[in-house]
Amino acid sequence: FFRIPSLRFASLDHNQFTGTVPVDIYGNHSIVALSASHNNLTGPLPYSTNRTRLTSLVSLDLSYNNLTDTAMNYYYSNRGAAYYSFAGNPHMQATSDEVGTKWGPMPSGDQNFYHGYVCPRLEMTDTRAPFEVSPEYYNFTLCSCVPGYFGNPTQNCTKCPQNGLCAGPNMTWPRGFYPIFQNKTILGFLPCSDPSALHSSDCNAFSNCSLAWYQSDKPDCRLCAPGSEDRLCSRCICDSPYDCYYRSHNHCSRCEVPEVTYSILGAVALSIVLIVLAVIALRIFLPLAFTHLKEAFECIAESGTLKVLLIYLQTTIALNGVWPTWVAQHGIRVLELANGQVVALGLPCIIPALGNPVWEQLIYLMIIPGVTIGLVFVVGFVYVFRRLLPFILPESSKHSGAGIGNSYAPVSTASPDTPTTEEEADREGAVPEGDAERDEGEGDGTRAVVAGHWLLTWRWGVSIWMFFVYFFFFNLANRALRVFNCIEDPLLSDTRYMQALPWVQCDTSTGAWPKLAAMAAVMLVVYIAGIPALFGWLLWRYRKRTQLPHVRGMLHILYYSYRPQRYWFELFIIARRLTLAVLISVVERDSIYRPAALTTVLLVCIAVQCWIWPFTRRRDNILEVVALGVTALTFVGQTSWWNATKLVNPTVGLLAQVLPVTEGGSSLDGDNVLLVVMALANGGLLAVMTMVVVWPLVLWFLRLCFPKSVDRAELFIHKVTPPWLYTLFN
Repeated sequence: FFRIPSLRFASLDHNQFTGTVPVDIYGNHSIVALSASHNNLTGPLPYSTNRTRLTSLVSLDLSYNNLTDTAMNYYYSNRGAAYYSFAGNPHMQATSDEVGTKWGPMPSGDQNFYHGYVCPRLEMTDTRAPFEVSPEYYNFTLCSCVPGYFGNPTQNCTKCPQNGLCAGPNMTWPRGFYPIFQNKTILGFLPCSDPSALHSSDCNAFSNCSLAWYQSDKPDCRLCAPGSEDRLCSRCICDSPYDCYYRSHNHCSRCEVPEVTYSILGAVALSIVLIVLAVIALRIFLPLAFTHLKEAFECIAESGTLKVLLIYLQTTIALNGVWPTWVAQHGIRVLELANGQVVALGLPCIIPALGNPVWEQLIYLMIIPGVTIGLVFVVGFVYVFRRLLPFILPESSKHSGAGIGNSYAPVSTASPDTPTTEEEADREGAVPEGDAERDEGEGDGTRAVVAGHWLLTWRWGVSIWMFFVYFFFFNLANRALRVFNCIEDPLLSDTRYMQALPWVQCDTSTGAWPKLAAMAAVMLVVYIAGIPALFGWLLWRYRKRTQLPHVRGMLHILYYSYRPQRYWFELFIIARRLTLAVLISVVERDSIYRPAALTTVLLVCIAVQCWIWPFTRRRDNILEVVALGVTALTFVGQTSWWNATKLVNPTVGLLAQVLPVTEGGSSLDGDNVLLVVMALANGGLLAVMTMVVVWPLVLWFLRLCFPKSVDRAELFIHKVTPPWLYTLFN
């Protein structure tokens, strides 16, 4: 066949030829192009010592056969060809000295694309003739995975896992992400639970993690920052008092050395003792000043601004978690006390058991009983002190009416149905004003005085207990509800974890979750359902006697800052707090309904507040509207910024359109201007409300030290201050 003198072009593709390439091919001096691809030719290529026989051959295609040996045998027999193709011959192997010396990649960078990887197109180094071979010919040494793929071309590159950064045989991932493995296979990377900038995340804290295709589940790095471990680096480590970390603002912070911690706690305890001793001394030696101090505290306790401030802090801390780094590290940690977050102050450093979520939940379950027991001792101490005071300092007995809880008096705003007779007051367990003084001159007056002291002290204790219950309600609701907020792992099917504690697996019979669920169920029944029921029953029972001294003394936290006809508004506040707790702790953070529902609730509350105008003082109503507005704007702004980062919730794009962030806001490598502005707005509001709350105490101190100067200064301020601003402090 090849001996035909006039044969110039031979196309023998797809003919199922077998055997070796015939040596007769060298006898043809006129053949220009030969193609015998997709056959079953075997054996090595024929080799001829006479290299001038095939000078007429321009194109040779022997691809997709079963040839062996090296392609250079035929190349040496025909250096004049302009195209060679030996692709698809898996048994052909290049010699070690071929690559780079006899052939190499084309300078143009042309590539052949395969499944997940690319290999360069080759050419002969001396003639620049294209040289087509399969990657197996040179053992894939010149091939690499395409962008978005990961692995080794010899075993086929696989698609890069979610959130991974793949380049050739190595895979990396950015800071703020955690790898998820299953059976030693990487499934992807999940964003860590830090609602903050990536540069401060505990996951891949040094940004140096990488994983080679052959390493399975053993990356060459530390997955979590020092002091954190487990899934999403959400669990803090406390191996010893000198190497202990605690959870603070979604990060594991290192504890101070025990000596420093104990010194701080000792200083705090000493300060409390000194304040108590100073109050006792003031009561004994300066009874009039003590009376004024008590009135100042009563003014603070009954202030609607105190309630607005407390609810604002609790809502903002629980709802808004994205703050500039300097605010999160130095401000939010302290403000978390407003939600009863004692753990955020590093209490696990001295009580390591608090680092265990089961023990922490148990403490919150028992906090109301603990407060009750503590108040029993405090009430007993106050009662004994009141009884012993006349014996310690007889001349102070004439000021006994200035004791704690005995300054309440009826006001003219009582409804017509309010009982005002002493007999009706006695039926409610009250001792009418003046009984103690009238009985002192009688033979059996001692018993009445003792009963009066005990009832007054008991009412004071009840009012303090009501305040603590009111204070802890929101945090207890969040603590109980978050246990049942379990989300499915996006990469592991049929596996759910707590959203608040990403390392705690739900729906298991062992581990921490069953214990947390049992305690949370008790808290839901006793606290989340019981506290609103208790408050509602008390408001209904005493709805017509709200202005009686003994009722006001015990329940003023519930209604006294409201207008008399709006005494029920506290039930709306409780419903609002409970609704926010459900949306914050139960609804998944990634849900498209969560931001819309939270924003709607806040806007509805603003509308109701403007419509009802429930507080007695105008300043309290104004501050409540401003607090709700700032909270809502902060939430919308932080949600927009969080959406722009595209870390967790890419489905709330509407909010990003309402408040678009700057170009810098789409990066997580710094504090966005929007976050700084929101932090300053919240800080300014907090400063104003704090000043309004403590102003009676500041005024008491100034009057005590500079009585005449304060009176003149107050008169001057009243003259020069605009009325709308003066009402904020009066």
